[in-house]
Amino acid sequence: MSERPQRRWDDMYAAEEFVWGREPTDWVRRWAGTLVPGSVADLGGGDGRNALFLAGAGHTVTVVDIAPKAIDNLLRNAREAGLADRVRGVVANLASYEPAEEFDNIVSSYTLTFVPRTDLPRVLDRIMSWTRDGGINIVESFTEQGGLAAAAPPTLTWFARGELDELYRAAGWEVLGYEEFNIQTKQRDESGQPHTQETAAVTARKSA
Repeated sequence: MSERPQRRWDDMYAAEEFVWGREPTDWVRRWAGTLVPGSVADLGGGDGRNALFLAGAGHTVTVVDIAPKAIDNLLRNAREAGLADRVRGVVANLASYEPAEEFDNIVSSYTLTFVPRTDLPRVLDRIMSWTRDGGINIVESFTEQGGLAAAAPPTLTWFARGELDELYRAAGWEVLGYEEFNIQTKQRDESGQPHTQETAAVTARKSA
């Protein structure tokens, strides 16, 4: 695990409560009803905006995040919400994480962006392989279109339009929903305004 990005994320989670807000992303909320009852892995789940929502809906959620402080905050938030028995945290780098078992579902919001582009095929293949047959993946990540992508290192993963959809279809998954839409990011430009950044979002079912 690289210490530099871990320390950067740790500092952010130490400085602010609910860094990404208290509510799940709109895409996760919209498609949560398609999840198979049972286990969910929330990859790069931070301090729990998606995890707490899904745990409250009855799922058992494992949050994997590179930042120990994010996991500390997550577990505290889960206790305060009365969901400690449904939420567990794992400190790990997604590129090297090895789960002990498969999951019924996997959720990942804006985490694949931070996977080096050269590692994406391997990481996405592993995510798919960690999902049980008939299970669901809900994935959101940034495209090449937008101010954040223009200002960030090209070595990170910025999806081409339609690419995330095509990757799941090529792997034999049933794509239940796919959209591209703009969001306002937490990161700001030189004038202090939030970047407008395009997102690709997919919900797909693994063949049984």
